[in-house]
Amino acid sequence: MKDGTILEDLHIALDRDPFEPFRIVTTSGKSYEVLNPHTVAVGKAQISLFPPPAETWIMLRNSEIVALESIQKVA
Repeated sequence: MKDGTILEDLHIALDRDPFEPFRIVTTSGKSYEVLNPHTVAVGKAQISLFPPPAETWIMLRNSEIVALESIQKVA
């Protein structure tokens, strides 16, 4: 995803209709798949991810996010 800031791109990706799954890539090289827009909470300084299973959650500072990558659907 290009243009704007990563945070702006994140909002665009989460609001896309129909939603298209994507991956959040961090400065450490770790990545997190977002398969449902309702599993991400965006704040001013951090985001929270709630991937399955429901008992887990991940908090990332916005500065840790370096890229958003599309997850290609297999037909």
